[in-house]
Amino acid sequence: LQMVRERPLTGWGWQSFPELYNAQDPPELLGHCHNLYLHLAAEGGIPLLLGYLALWGWILARGWRAWRCSQDGLLLGMVLALTAFFAAGIVDVVILDGRLHLLMTLLLGAVWGSSLDPLRGKQNRVPADPFPSQVSQPMPQ
Repeated sequence: LQMVRERPLTGWGWQSFPELYNAQDPPELLGHCHNLYLHLAAEGGIPLLLGYLALWGWILARGWRAWRCSQDGLLLGMVLALTAFFAAGIVDVVILDGRLHLLMTLLLGAVWGSSLDPLRGKQNRVPADPFPSQVSQPMPQ
């Protein structure tokens, strides 16, 4: 929290937490601060943290609304998995693991893409003509 108070707008720079935190006497030897939100605020500043929270909140809200319209179990599972990952940031910074970060980014994109589908939840709807401006006319003879 002291690091965030000292540089609230710019933070201390990406991957600077271990050096700065371990410079205290005696050193604690932590690689990260075990709280994603404090970690983002310390290294990138409060604007980065707010942007991160806004992006996740916006996509999760869209995914939740899309699930409420469609009642698709797979979409609900993705939204709940992302919510659990988001909540796990309170006790650790698991997003620094590249494998988990890739998986969560793919899930986040899938939820966002599912929320863009205008036909989701509408049964027995005939798809629109993909080329509405092209009117079929008889061939000239």
